[in-house]
Amino acid sequence: LGQVKVPKIPRAADGGPSFKLSVRVLGASIPGLPQPGIASRQRPFLQVASGSTKKETEFADFDTCFDSAKAGAGATECPWRFSDTLTFALQDAKKPGLQLNLRAKKDIVLGPLQVELNANEIGTGAVSVAERI
Repeated sequence: LGQVKVPKIPRAADGGPSFKLSVRVLGASIPGLPQPGIASRQRPFLQVASGSTKKETEFADFDTCFDSAKAGAGATECPWRFSDTLTFALQDAKKPGLQLNLRAKKDIVLGPLQVELNANEIGTGAVSVAERI
């Protein structure tokens, strides 16, 4: 029995990730953000951070098609569609959790000219990973 080689599995204390967390961002209701217009539009995106790792979704699309078979549950309440998945490698579910920042970038279109302005923060939040697993 002493000669049997047992595989060595790294633990979080060994410095390797103990699990991967996938965050699926489907849609949002953003009452203070108007739907896109002809000359001006704001495009929301979500920044998610876990410790020093930060990831962003693509810009959300405004969808007025409320076909629940196509858009899913909550389609009428959440017209901004993200449909992104962000993956994080975490070592400890108790810390640091996820920090959420909803931001929007504004575009102004004047004929053939398009100007992109800096992104503005719309709202922030946090999710405790330990309470969700």
